[in-house]
Amino acid sequence: MITTKSKKDEFIARGSEIEKELLEIFPRDAEIVIADIGCCDALSSVIYSRIFPNATFYLFEPVKENVEYIRENIKEYGIAHRCTVYPTALGNVAGRRRFFKSYGQAEGIENWETGNKSGSLLRPRKHLTEHKWCKFKEATIDVVPLDMLTLKPISFIHMDVQGAEMQVILGGRRAIKNVKAMWIEVANIDLYAHQPLKNNIVQYLSKDFKVIKDTCGDGKAGDILCLRKS
Repeated sequence: MITTKSKKDEFIARGSEIEKELLEIFPRDAEIVIADIGCCDALSSVIYSRIFPNATFYLFEPVKENVEYIRENIKEYGIAHRCTVYPTALGNVAGRRRFFKSYGQAEGIENWETGNKSGSLLRPRKHLTEHKWCKFKEATIDVVPLDMLTLKPISFIHMDVQGAEMQVILGGRRAIKNVKAMWIEVANIDLYAHQPLKNNIVQYLSKDFKVIKDTCGDGKAGDILCLRKS
């Protein structure tokens, strides 16, 4: 199923649930650099582009079909000139890696593609029972550590990598030293095999970051907003 323009417009119009917090961290007119890691279709970056009109973006996505959506969407919503697209996954070791590519369509959802958003470097585990409609097939993708890339200092990271969070963080330890805030999708259950859970990630980051918003709580999955300690 292809996501329709009206559904994309509706999603973008809802904005970001952390807009208030972000505007307390960064001035609206700041020339910040945003890394959207596991960006799928880049609609989150479109939303951030409207919050921060002078921001530039690094977009990371390993699935070929999703990269096509990204290029279409950033052109359609007028931000292509502000984006650099990397058709790769981020991890802690460079090379070709096995990837579990997701597909399928959630029942009752129309005009919005659901199956392209759950691919992972990790083998699906409880995701298979939590979202029975979602299927996976193996593929091979490119993976590169963030620290191997020559980038401008990143101000803010949006990370949605389906259990591979620590791999991204470990491969980007130098780059993350410049980062002021990170919005990371996390889980309290092993949706993917051997994934770090929320508490593991929070503990690892606790020396340098504090959690200022947690939509995961005691639930199965959600997001945490991590702000660099002053």
